Amino acid sequence: MRVALVHDWLVSQRGGEHVLVEMAKMFPGAPIYTLVHSPGSVSPILEEHRIITSFIQRLPGAPRRFRQYLPLFPLAVERWDLREFELILSTSHCVAKGVRIVPGQRHISYIHTPMRYIWHQMPAYVPHVPGRGLLRVAARMGVVPLRKWDVATSARPSTLVANSRHVAGLIEEVWGRTALVIHPPVDVGFFGDAPEQPRSGYLAVSALVPYKRVDLAVRVCTGLGLSLTVVGDGPELRRLRRMAGPSIRFLGALRATELRDEYAKARALLFCGVEDFGMVMVESLAAGCPVVALGHGGALEIVSHEAGVLFLEQTEVALGDAIARFEGRQFDPAQVKRQSHLFSRERFVRSLGQLIYS
Repeated sequence: MRVALVHDWLVSQRGGEHVLVEMAKMFPGAPIYTLVHSPGSVSPILEEHRIITSFIQRLPGAPRRFRQYLPLFPLAVERWDLREFELILSTSHCVAKGVRIVPGQRHISYIHTPMRYIWHQMPAYVPHVPGRGLLRVAARMGVVPLRKWDVATSARPSTLVANSRHVAGLIEEVWGRTALVIHPPVDVGFFGDAPEQPRSGYLAVSALVPYKRVDLAVRVCTGLGLSLTVVGDGPELRRLRRMAGPSIRFLGALRATELRDEYAKARALLFCGVEDFGMVMVESLAAGCPVVALGHGGALEIVSHEAGVLFLEQTEVALGDAIARFEGRQFDPAQVKRQSHLFSRERFVRSLGQLIYS
């Protein structure tokens, strides 16, 4: 079977790229079509494939500042000629699902989310600067053509697959389509191999961007004098450092083995954002580390009563109350780890394979 893989962009190895890695392993000869590629930035498994970029790759500032060309993304993906392939397998949180196909082709699109910056989380992407009200008005006007294209092209894939029930609900709300649900793959074996250590302090693992709400964890732990380790980097780092008290430490981005060690010695992971799925939470559980999470989005599918504590409002009071409830309970690390096995790589590959070959 002639297969093409399509991915929005290849500039870092994050959750979406982990999904693509598993697809690439299933089809080792498949080329990868992507808007831009920064060589060496993703898994060697992906770098071994033939990578075909769009004209965005050749524009000034790309691939580092390619996001400034967002209005051109639909044109870029529609210019690819994929007629030679029998199966198109795309992973999309932006425009990859909008590639053109012809009669007789099958297109399965794995959706991480409808474009959050033009739909449900657009206000979080407007900078926190004076006049941001005007920026929001301008942003809403500017995304109207992109929203129309996004809805229209949602009909192109033969099958839509959502990474969570939460995203399936967004797909139905925004695009009016029904999606299957296959949770993304997490290497639970790797994180489960973390050596046992005495547990102390709390942990936050995240890209440091506004909608992740790491500031909530920093403020609460500062106010309560609780130890908090923040792993990750991003534009929010300077602001978070300014609000942090002496009980907060920032480690920046870590290698996988270092991150695994942090999960293994933390009392709990604090997860304060609304996430479409939340692979970080699964990694934490795999290492036997319970999760204190906002009870919206993917957390509702990941964090069981035996594996953590949920809070319902994105406020300091609600998070402080959840931490107090967590402190009053005992968690069995073995049970916490078992919860993570629902989201293993093996389960993902089996479910996707059954869909492809059915």
